[in-house]
This record gives sequence, C-alpha cells and structure tokens, in this order.
Amino acid sequence: VPLLLGAVIAAVACGYNVVVFAMGKLWGGKLKKVPQWAKLIIVFVLTAVIGVIAVGNFNGADALFGGGGLIVKLTVYEQFSWAVIFVLLLIRFFMIAFSTSSGATGGVFIPMLSIGALVGALCGKLFVVMGMDDSLYATVVMLSMSAFMGAATRAPLTALVFMVECTWSFNNLFYVGITVFTSYLICELVKVEPLYDVLLERMIEQQNRGKTHQIVELAYTVQSTAFA
Repeated sequence: VPLLLGAVIAAVACGYNVVVFAMGKLWGGKLKKVPQWAKLIIVFVLTAVIGVIAVGNFNGADALFGGGGLIVKLTVYEQFSWAVIFVLLLIRFFMIAFSTSSGATGGVFIPMLSIGALVGALCGKLFVVMGMDDSLYATVVMLSMSAFMGAATRAPLTALVFMVECTWSFNNLFYVGITVFTSYLICELVKVEPLYDVLLERMIEQQNRGKTHQIVELAYTVQSTAFA
C-alpha cells in the first residue's frame, strides 16, 4: 500500500507543480497586460460561483477555504462518495493553481495538504475495495497528505516530522517513510522542479523587475571587547 500510494502521489504532485508553473507563465505571458484588479475579480467570481453550488452530496463550500475542515471530514470513510471526492479534487487542484498564479492566493501549504488528503481518500476507498480493512482508511489519508507535501516541495524530512506532529505518534513512521521517499524519488527522477523554489524565484523576479542590480560592500571593525 505505501509503495502504490507513493507512486500515485508522485504522479499527482508532479502534475500539480506543472499546472502551477503553466498558470504562472500564462498570467505572466499572454495575460501579462491584464491589470491586477481584473485578475482578482476573475478569481473572486469563480470562487463565489463554486461556493454557491450545491448538488446532491456536493457542497461547494467544501471546495473553498484553506481545507482544514475538509481534511477532517475526509478522515471519515463514509463522509463522501467517490464522485464528490473526485470533483472536489479537480476543483481544488486547478483553482489553487489558478489563484496562486494570479496573485490572489489564500495560502499554499494547507490547500496543498487538502489536495493530498483528497488523493488519499480516493486511494483509500480503492484499497478498501481491494481488500484493505476500512479501519486503515484514515491512515492512508494521512500518509497521502505527508507524501504530497514532501513530493511537491521536495522536503521529505519535513513531511516525516509533519506526520508525527499531526498524529502525536511514531507508530506509522516506517510506512510514512516508504510513502514519502517513494513519491520523492519518482519526482526527482522525472525532474519536475520543487514548488516553493519556483514560486520564490518568480516572486523575486517580479519584485526586482526593471531595477538595476547593485553590489554594496560594508566593512566593520570588531573590537576585542565586543560581545560578538
């Protein structure tokens, strides 16, 4: 289960990073001339439309916000159907990338964890159908969250620590390690760039656009009696 989950998470994490980077190029390229206020209105309207939709078991509010409440709901096996989980995954996958690239981001870390939890919920239901005990479903969701974060940001050790902080337990650390490092290694082999690194480079580029680089040298004499 950890090996299969790690492979699935790697595919989704690589796809997520590619979509975020592509959206960034779209906003900074073909849509470069669109004013910032217009970008914010576009994101706001899309978010509002999603939020008011309620069809059957689908509630648009679950697709909004950071995703902390959604993650808690996803740990309950019978909370959502396959279809609802899949629709929520599609919405959050593309809307988070869309809003983050537009400059209207509502955060990256927790929304990213919610995507991992949604993937884990789908995989958990599949594993139960394949014969896994449904008591392990919530564990699969947690493993998926950690692995997605570790793969997308290329921070496997942080992902391991995160799992311990969430569960206050070391019981599943071995399985967390297998899932996290499987997804991490696959993303490294595919050579998709880490999410935070690219977002940081893009932010620095935007902040310094049109400015001239300057090198400033400062020299200080530290006295022998100084505290430093």
